Amino acid sequence: MLELNANNIGDPWRTTNYTQNTHASEREAVSGFARLVEAPPDNCWGYLTKEGSEGNM
Repeated sequence: MLELNANNIGDPWRTTNYTQNTHASEREAVSGFARLVEAPPDNCWGYLTKEGSEGNM
């Protein structure tokens, strides 16, 4: 698995044609942060970035 680059393109809550993606991990992380800040679980959205530059935008 380390030889493959997992794809995190797109909305993690929508289906994708890419079989290798990080959407499940992204949903888990975003939902975990939502619980920490007591955000409503049905009213949160987000995705993970692999770079600091994109995360700062």
